[in-house]
Amino acid sequence: LLLGLVLLITVLAAENDSLIYLRFADAAALDPGMSRDQYSGVVTSGIFEGLVRYDKQSREVKPWLARDWKMSPDGKKWVFYLRPGVRFHDGSAFDSRAVAYSFTTRIKQRHRYPKWNIFFPGMIGVTTPDKLTVEIELNKPFAPFLTALTDPVAFIVLPGACDGEEFRPVGTGPFRFV
Repeated sequence: LLLGLVLLITVLAAENDSLIYLRFADAAALDPGMSRDQYSGVVTSGIFEGLVRYDKQSREVKPWLARDWKMSPDGKKWVFYLRPGVRFHDGSAFDSRAVAYSFTTRIKQRHRYPKWNIFFPGMIGVTTPDKLTVEIELNKPFAPFLTALTDPVAFIVLPGACDGEEFRPVGTGPFRFV
């Protein structure tokens, strides 16, 4: 009976051009900045993307939404050069404003984003010299900075997504939340 039910769901999903993913628990949060559990991380990783990610083969940090980056000699300033032509699911352009919104929202509301405090204790500012460049300032060098940027807590959200009472899960990832 269970096998029949799974097959029926699979057939219905294929007809509706949908993906059904069965798990033991649901995501506790769709806001990647609030992703504190494994299930939330898995779901948000399909909807949102970050500036960098781990390469599956080498386990090195590689560009993702950023095409390249550089660090200042003192390790306190990071400049990211963003990929052009990326769009959010609603058609809005991904640009430096989206990165600044995502990070400054979390910096200003540290009480709401406790995981942010662990991963980015020294991030003090984000500036946008142009549409495809983001500068991130740290109060001191932080060796695991690039590694921390691979976590869902650093994924980029649509500007305005956190402004209302309910979070709007609109990202640039391979899956769109409906």
